Amino acid sequence: MGWGALVVAVVPFMLMGLVVGYVLAFKAAMAVAQLLFFPMAVLGGLLLPPQVLPGFVQVVSPYVPARGAAELIWWAVAGTLPEVVPLVMLAVWTVGMAVAAVWAYRRDEGRRFS
Repeated sequence: MGWGALVVAVVPFMLMGLVVGYVLAFKAAMAVAQLLFFPMAVLGGLLLPPQVLPGFVQVVSPYVPARGAAELIWWAVAGTLPEVVPLVMLAVWTVGMAVAAVWAYRRDEGRRFS
């Protein structure tokens, strides 16, 4: 359960990294990745528990992929049952990032190697 949850939690972020890497130049990709991942970590409750965050962040938090990842990790480590909405949104983000990664790869391959 622990390793599987960790793998599932990491996949959408790896795909998001691929999208950013294929769409942007190297220097821009590093900056954009930081601008994407840090706010997601804050909104998803990775830095602070979601219960202590302001009200508007608590409303947005279940829809951020970091929250779904955190729910899986909390489930694997502490045994707390995960909430359903963050897990569904993690799946939606994973599928969306997979589609975007395939699109970005094909776009990049056609541009660099044609």
